[in-house]
Amino acid sequence: MPRINISNKFQLLSVGGILVIGICGCGAGAVIDRTINPTYAYFTNFDNNSYNKCGVESKGINPATCRIIYLPESSALNNPRGIAFNGHYAYIVNGGGNSYTQCNVVSHGIESTTCVNVIPSGSGALNYPIGIAFNGHYAYIVNGGGNSYTQCNIDNIGFIESSTCVTIKLSESSALSNPRGIAFNVNYAYIVNFGNANYTQCNIDNTGFIESSTCVNIIPTGSGALNTPTGIAFNGHYAYIVNYNANNYTQCSVDNTGLIESSTCVNVAPSGYGAFYYPSEIAFNGNYAYFTNTNINNYTQCSVDSNGSIESATCFNVTPTGLGGLDRPYGIAFYASQP
Repeated sequence: MPRINISNKFQLLSVGGILVIGICGCGAGAVIDRTINPTYAYFTNFDNNSYNKCGVESKGINPATCRIIYLPESSALNNPRGIAFNGHYAYIVNGGGNSYTQCNVVSHGIESTTCVNVIPSGSGALNYPIGIAFNGHYAYIVNGGGNSYTQCNIDNIGFIESSTCVTIKLSESSALSNPRGIAFNVNYAYIVNFGNANYTQCNIDNTGFIESSTCVNIIPTGSGALNTPTGIAFNGHYAYIVNYNANNYTQCSVDNTGLIESSTCVNVAPSGYGAFYYPSEIAFNGNYAYFTNTNINNYTQCSVDSNGSIESATCFNVTPTGLGGLDRPYGIAFYASQP
C-alpha cells in the first residue's frame, strides 16, 4: 500500500481525522505526497449506521459515484464516527458500541464481507470512541465519553492487537475535555477538546509513542479562538482545526518540528455556496480539502495551494443524492488503490 509522507514518521494512509489520513478520521493529520492519487473517498454515516464509498477523479470526489454500504448484522456499525486506513486494514470507531470495526482492504478498497467488530476490554476498554489515527507502531482511539485515549500496538501489516490496548487519562493540568479528533505531525500529537475549546499537545518518541507526561493544553485566543473543535489535520505548512458550532475552521502555521504556532491561528468561515453547516471532520487529498457537514448531509470541497493553504473563496458544498446520499456524516478518509 502506498505510504503518505508524514514528515519523518511512519504513518500509513489513513484519516482524521484525522486523517487521518484521516484521517480520520481520521479522521485524520498529514502532509500529503501529491504524487499519490487515492481513488476512493469514504464517509461514515452516524444516523443510519453505514458508510459511503465514492470515486475520486482529478477534480476531486465524484458524487455521482457515491454509494451507501451497510454491513451485515454481525458486524453492523453503531453510531460510527472516525475512520482510518492502516496497512491492510480499515478501521471505523463506533460511538454507540464502544467498539471499532476492522475490515480488510484490497485493490478496490474496503472488503465489506470481511468486517468484524472488536471490543477491547479491561484496561483498554473504549468509552464512546470518536477519533482514530495511527502513528509508528501504535493505534490511537480518542474516547469522548471517558476524556481519555486508548493506545494499542499494531503489527507490521496494520493489524491492531486489541489485547495490548491501554486507556490513558491525562493529569488534571492537561486533562482532555470531550475530546474529538486526533492527529500527528512530526514530533507532536494533537487532540482537540470539544468541551474546553482548546487542543492538547504531546511529544511523541521515534516509535510513535505518546509521552503523556509532556502533554499540555493550548488555548488560541483572539481571531484564532476555538469554538467546539471537532476535527484536526495538517497539510503543508499549516494545521487546520474544525469548529462545529462556529461553522468555521482555524488555520495555524506549523514549524519544521511539527509545532503549531498558536499565535498565528486565525478563524476562516467560507461563505455563500461553500458555507459550513455544523462541520465535523477535515481531510486532504491531492489539491483539495474536504469538510463533512454533519447536520445538512453534505461535504465542502476547497482548493489548496502549493503551500498547503486552503483557498476559502473556492469552497463549495456538494450533496450526494439517491443511492449515495449521506446521513449525518462525521468521518472522512481516502484510500489509494494498490498497484
